[in-house]
Amino acid sequence: MNDMRAALAAVVCAACVVVPSVAPPAQAQLLGKSDSEPLPAAPLESYERNIAAAPSRCTDFELVIAAGTGDSNQGDDPLHVRGLRPGSTLIADVEAAGESVSAWQVPYTASVGVLGTLGETRTNMALPYGASLDTGKRAVRTHLATLHDACPDTKVLFLGFSQGAGLLGDLVAESPDPSLVAAYLIADPGRSRTTYHTAETVTGARGVRGENGEILIPLDGVRLASDVSGLTGPRRTSFHDAEAEALTFCHSNDLACATQHDGLAQRVGVRLAQPAAAPLHKLAGRGFKDFGHNPIATLLALAWELAAVSHVVQEYAGETPPFLGEDITGLGVLLHVAAQELLPMTAGLGVPQIPMPLIDLIPHVMNMMPHHLAYFEGGDHPAWTIDGESVESWIAHDMVARMQAS
Repeated sequence: MNDMRAALAAVVCAACVVVPSVAPPAQAQLLGKSDSEPLPAAPLESYERNIAAAPSRCTDFELVIAAGTGDSNQGDDPLHVRGLRPGSTLIADVEAAGESVSAWQVPYTASVGVLGTLGETRTNMALPYGASLDTGKRAVRTHLATLHDACPDTKVLFLGFSQGAGLLGDLVAESPDPSLVAAYLIADPGRSRTTYHTAETVTGARGVRGENGEILIPLDGVRLASDVSGLTGPRRTSFHDAEAEALTFCHSNDLACATQHDGLAQRVGVRLAQPAAAPLHKLAGRGFKDFGHNPIATLLALAWELAAVSHVVQEYAGETPPFLGEDITGLGVLLHVAAQELLPMTAGLGVPQIPMPLIDLIPHVMNMMPHHLAYFEGGDHPAWTIDGESVESWIAHDMVARMQAS
């Protein structure tokens, strides 16, 4: 029973910690994953070749698209654009407007460590979240340098979801590209808290300014509290120095972008988002997707992840009252329970016991899963809208308006 509880907790945590875009099996078809779809290999030389390849033609605009956790890998061909989800018509809608536009999909690991390889995923490396972000940011920087050399007049638009929004948002805040027209960040784990200041975009859309300068475009019927921010914590650098507007889209029920500011869930997210050399994770390869490849490295990498989370939980427990109410949102405690049961099994390490009704928490967390995918049509949860149209449709129209004005 204990082993079953630990395995169940690990699956739930792998799906929702940091960026919960890895769907449970029932939603595999929505995300374009199935048992029959092979996990492609991603040799480093293929990754390097793809991100440095010069464009075959120059267009007026290029969409740089970064999918979420579990829906990308380093072996992907960036010219084979999957979009943010299978069935998306956003790119086709933009092209249909008559603009000269191309698209490039970021080939990055989109992983959250060994835990993330327990769920349905296309990722083929078990790198921790922070290391995964680095592979994505490096890919985009390399591609943009090549693009600007070959096509100096091409302007760029960013579109990212979940972990993909996190990495693109980081790039805009850290080193904004002068050719960037706008960045569209859906369910951004690095979103800052909103202020009480309204803002109007260059296309006339009304939103609310974030502390870091991004503009939150409100979803119909949704009011986002000012004391919530992204699961990996607000960025240390802001968008204030970027000429291009950063637009963010977030629902109050989506923990990826709306979790209690400085609460336990966010502290766990901040810890896992820190860059790491991750030598054990590199040796672990695809983690549990290919356990026989290097089982010792896989188990030790898993122990590293759980120990890191356990440390955050212990720190938090020493600063605040016992885990009560919405502040924990289930995530950190679920990981801690997984740690207290899996660590002794895998590495012989012990951690303090924190009693929690795990079974009562699992349905609570699982009920949050559909909200993270409800920015798109075709899921189990009715899709959210902006001014009566789908989020993707609204973004497509806004992109076209910016292109026509450029």
